[in-house]
Amino acid sequence: MYKFLPKLILCSLFLFSTQIGLFAQCSVPYVFTVSSIVDNGEVGGVCSTTITWSYDPANGNNSIVIAYNSGTNKFNNNPGAAIFDGSLTYTNEVTTVEGACGLNVEYAVFSGTGGNGTACGGGIEPIDNALPVEFTSFQAKSMEQSNMLDWTTASEENTMLFSIEKSTTGKKDWNSIGEVRAIGFSSTFQNYSFEDKQPKALNYYRIKTIDFDGYIEYSKIVVLERKDLMSLKFEAYPNPVKNELTLDLSVDQKGPANFTLSNFAGKVVMNDRIEMEKGVNKMQIDMSNLEAGMYFISIQHKTDVFTRKISIVETK
Repeated sequence: MYKFLPKLILCSLFLFSTQIGLFAQCSVPYVFTVSSIVDNGEVGGVCSTTITWSYDPANGNNSIVIAYNSGTNKFNNNPGAAIFDGSLTYTNEVTTVEGACGLNVEYAVFSGTGGNGTACGGGIEPIDNALPVEFTSFQAKSMEQSNMLDWTTASEENTMLFSIEKSTTGKKDWNSIGEVRAIGFSSTFQNYSFEDKQPKALNYYRIKTIDFDGYIEYSKIVVLERKDLMSLKFEAYPNPVKNELTLDLSVDQKGPANFTLSNFAGKVVMNDRIEMEKGVNKMQIDMSNLEAGMYFISIQHKTDVFTRKISIVETK
């Protein structure tokens, strides 16, 4: 599901107090724009959206985070959410917002690193608008020696091309692997395809749509795992976890691997080198000293990187 919004919306800056846990009154004006929202659905018990946004600061050097309205007249953001430099200008930045469910969600920028409170303005109100391109489907399937991507558009307006982007982690390592020319203007269904001739064990794909004015939109992200190419099988449990996490790592031959645990902002909080034996290797990790929130476990084995998302919950 996709929603595209007007390109320019003027808002006010909401200031956050870490001491009292409430947002203070609006201060100096700035420009915060949400141009598209993609509903990612629910994965591992957590729903999320991916938004394309732009930000033009007024003054100051505030740290900012993206907050969302959960529908209770309170704006919330994950304490582990990515923190951005509020003194910089951002254009068509793509961010996944954990906990934001569906398309009928308001967004706003807050200074600070976490918490929730009543907003003093209303943030960004989603508004239906004419879609430069309307996707009806986007899927990836494995072939014998490649991966085939297929997508369909219901309508196109001023669309120049589709750039196919690929990542091995679904985070910031996106690279263009090819382009497909768009029809440009259409009110009927159009089918497209692209062949990735260098598949990995784990493949994340998204489509960057570029129109003739240079305007950019992103599709949802699709994931394709190729078990036939995997040098390692990787499970993490329990998830969510409170104290101790267990990893089951299965390999077909003896060798080293690198383990990394990162928080939602991308900061590495734990890393280690693992010497694995052929077969199943179990690894216990003490998580009791870490803050509650979303984390990513990455195992690098040979040339592949395997990532799992986990949630740490508070012990009571």
